[in-house]
Amino acid sequence: MSKREYKRRDRKRKKTRRQKTSISLRQMFAASLHRRLCLWDVLIHELAVVLFIRCRRMNNRLSADTFRFNNEDSMTVGWMLARGFEILISRNWPAGLAEGLWEKLWQLDEASAEAIAEGAASQCFAPLLRKYVEDKRDIYPGRPHGDLCKLTTDLSEALQSFLVSRCTPSGDLYKCLMDPLADHNRYLHDNGRSADPAGSCGDPIRDVYRLGLTIHDEDDGGDIKWKLAHFVCEDPWLFAEWRSFVQQQLDEIENKERLNDRASAVDQATDEFIFRATHLAGKTPIQLFIERQKDMSDRQRQRLLRWDTETFYGIFLVRGTEFPFVNATDLASDDSYRLTATRPEALHLLKSDDLLFSRIMPWDDHWLLSGIQQRFEGAGKDQGLVSELKRDAQTGFRRPVDNNDPRIQEGFKIQEAQYQAWMALFGQEELLFGDGLKLGAAMNRFHRYWRDEMVFPDSGLTRAQLYKQRHGHAPPELKFPLPDYLLEAKDAAVVFDRQHGLTFYVGYRVFRSAFEDQEQLTGEQVQRVWDYLIDESTDYWLFQRMRDQFPERTEYVFRQVLKDKHFQLGRDFDATIRKFKGQSMRRPVRPMITVIDSATNSKNARKVLK
Repeated sequence: MSKREYKRRDRKRKKTRRQKTSISLRQMFAASLHRRLCLWDVLIHELAVVLFIRCRRMNNRLSADTFRFNNEDSMTVGWMLARGFEILISRNWPAGLAEGLWEKLWQLDEASAEAIAEGAASQCFAPLLRKYVEDKRDIYPGRPHGDLCKLTTDLSEALQSFLVSRCTPSGDLYKCLMDPLADHNRYLHDNGRSADPAGSCGDPIRDVYRLGLTIHDEDDGGDIKWKLAHFVCEDPWLFAEWRSFVQQQLDEIENKERLNDRASAVDQATDEFIFRATHLAGKTPIQLFIERQKDMSDRQRQRLLRWDTETFYGIFLVRGTEFPFVNATDLASDDSYRLTATRPEALHLLKSDDLLFSRIMPWDDHWLLSGIQQRFEGAGKDQGLVSELKRDAQTGFRRPVDNNDPRIQEGFKIQEAQYQAWMALFGQEELLFGDGLKLGAAMNRFHRYWRDEMVFPDSGLTRAQLYKQRHGHAPPELKFPLPDYLLEAKDAAVVFDRQHGLTFYVGYRVFRSAFEDQEQLTGEQVQRVWDYLIDESTDYWLFQRMRDQFPERTEYVFRQVLKDKHFQLGRDFDATIRKFKGQSMRRPVRPMITVIDSATNSKNARKVLK
């Protein structure tokens, strides 16, 4: 083959590849929208192509793989950045751009294009790229990051050039700005969806704002739930985190059992994600969605706020049906609920005495089933099973806390008494041990003190003596049970926080020393603090304790651990903790003592440690 023929074939292959990429990018873009496409989408799609090409071209100029993207990733990233720019322009979110800067897109000159490009680089491109590699690649790049600076600078220049060359009156995309709702003349693939908005309001800027995913006054619970699901799957700020979460959930299922229905598992994981804290400062998708809805009515806003705070997962005993409603009792609280579904026909199978496992969310005077339900036909007739499930529901499900509940009040009262006993015996909230056996011995010592040595002033008797007086025999010998991993640990600790209760940790000595010491951090200390930070099971308030006790050192520790030279305690600490610990921070503070019996003051009330 001649050199000329080889070049000709190579050009042909590259052209074919570009055409296939263009088709794929257009299909992906069309599918990502909740509405019919219009002329405005041509502008955003063309920007996505420009940013996709720049990401691919920058690969050879970057020193590491962190911000290098293959062809498929670059397509996704190009779409993500273009859609993020659209949100930034149309809704000024996230905040931080100069007042009125978004309007300058419709009054373009070179100075405006430069200001818009610079604002997009700092408020959109950099945080989106950083979040993408965190969510998809589990990489947490430091600040500043040389490769990210190079990439965002190049993307900013590409955006500026794009605006000046194509979006001014002489450019081919100028009409997209002036008449955004116009037909796109088959430029993009038809996604078969209805127009939203249906027509122009007469203001192009306003039209673009209305093109976003919007809650209307007439939307019912099913409409809003569908929009929330679309939001988490297709929003540039959330889609990568949602994908990672769904994959993690699927992996956990497959580790336990065979996954027979992948689609249902994805739906259930998506439903779970909607109500979880995200890495965006711990905000839930519902909270983020509300922030986008500048014109949403107060009634719809209150409904969504209730979804965010009152939704819970429970076990319900069906008492009867009055289609399209089901009357059911929550086993944890014995409260009655009127339940319905976004697709009421799904309720036809439910009958009295069925048990239903489901998440429910409030809607005015009734509740909507959410996610995938588990139904156990007639299981409510088994009173033994119902009693067992009642106990499990009271201790095992995370749900809103009623601080007026006598069981909750009694639990906090007992916790305070145990805290006072702990301080009287040990004199400090934190105890560190060389191994778990010593920790276990300390816990048994505390329980002997609590039972056999503490004297009630009014009676002059200990708990053991009161028990014997009441029951005619000594209380049974009890030892505080610790899991094997804690007993086998070489660095174990117990912390009794007055508000949060008694907790145990492995590796706590190294963690605390990072904040106590004044020397340069060791590699072990950096790794331990990082492990505690990203581990969802490690309590968020540990870091708040360190901040309160060692504020200056905490700022230094976080700068080293996060590799962030710009970290400031007052500005960044809370957002960082919410980013990594947002889900646990959403859970209501509960007493470590759970009173099982509803009759709190009964002499036989059964109390157990969580």
